[in-house]
Amino acid sequence: ERHAFVEGAGVDSASLGSGGAQAELWLPDVAQLRNPRLCRALHQRLLALGVAVHEQTPVTAITTRNQAFAGVQTPAGRFDAECGVLAAGAWSARLAPQLDIFPVKGQMLLFRALPGQLTRLELGGGVYVIPRADGRVLVGSTVEHAGFDTSTDAATARSLHAGATRLAPALSGLAPVRHWAGLRPGTGDAIPYVGSMAATPGLFVNAGHYRNGVVTAPASAQLLAEVMGFGRSALDARAYSPARRRCDDA
Repeated sequence: ERHAFVEGAGVDSASLGSGGAQAELWLPDVAQLRNPRLCRALHQRLLALGVAVHEQTPVTAITTRNQAFAGVQTPAGRFDAECGVLAAGAWSARLAPQLDIFPVKGQMLLFRALPGQLTRLELGGGVYVIPRADGRVLVGSTVEHAGFDTSTDAATARSLHAGATRLAPALSGLAPVRHWAGLRPGTGDAIPYVGSMAATPGLFVNAGHYRNGVVTAPASAQLLAEVMGFGRSALDARAYSPARRRCDDA
């Protein structure tokens, strides 16, 4: 699905989508993907490659041997391994408290419009509108520092709906069919952690991508593969190292 994207460059969001004369940015080559479908495709690919996937099996602790990574502990038992990758999103610091990763809540709405009723992505006034080809329209998103709380509230739903209506007036007569909240993995310096956990040889991390996890996933995976000794990347891994704060202080 390929759409155009309109972003208000420091302008009143009420002008967007309403023929306003203020400056707007037109990005005709911006594309989108649907996260649930991407996850299902990745899951199917992993199974096809013979990877064992253990669903609904939370990791409760990282196990070590002589301070090196030795595996993970779960309610289903212990899984031993020579190396591991910590990619638990906003929950990563629960397993590695030395990581400055914390949850940032975002509430979102879903509408059902007619296919083709909205044809472009729009962003303005802190709200974005993402129409899907089947008529579904995604509206988001708040930025809330509320810990691991994922509750929603009616006032936020009204605010998001009002902001979306300013961008896309066609949504004014529609009621949202779903309202939910997710947790982004934020970091103190807004830079993700991709690299080796020096205090635990054999343990690596790929987390803290905040709002850009999906779009930066290919580059993050390529960079981590290089750090782990597989493949090559043109990126400088030092900027994303979990030890970068100590390097900066030095």
